[in-house]
Amino acid sequence: MATEGRRRHVPSYRTSSSNSATFSPPHVGSPSGSNIVYCDCGLEVVMGTSWTTSNPGKRFRSCPGRSVRYLLWYVLVGRPPMCQRSTEVIPGLLKRLARNDEVVLRLENRMDMVEKDIRRAKRMIWLVVFTTALCVTATSAYFWSR
Repeated sequence: MATEGRRRHVPSYRTSSSNSATFSPPHVGSPSGSNIVYCDCGLEVVMGTSWTTSNPGKRFRSCPGRSVRYLLWYVLVGRPPMCQRSTEVIPGLLKRLARNDEVVLRLENRMDMVEKDIRRAKRMIWLVVFTTALCVTATSAYFWSR
């Protein structure tokens, strides 16, 4: 996507401790998380963890409304980084989960098709039963009327 001639929105951050209307970068050194950070759209910024192959286990803050597209990598002071093993194992588990979700979706679609086939077969059975009953009734009425 070309961004030539377009201005890129760079969001600002407002902390709950600031009393003025000025914007400042979020305070990232509070291990207790008591400093609430707001996006410039007014929503409280949420914390997430990246599980991409390029940034496994890396923490970030982002706007939950996604109206302001930004991502701020977050340095957790006083908190240990995720262990190496979890950054190796969890992405594989997430990929497996995504594959399982795809399999479930395919099976649900197949189940819907089978249920449609069953409904169609039931209609055909009732049609055959009704036609047979009609033929038997007509035949017996014909022979009894003689």
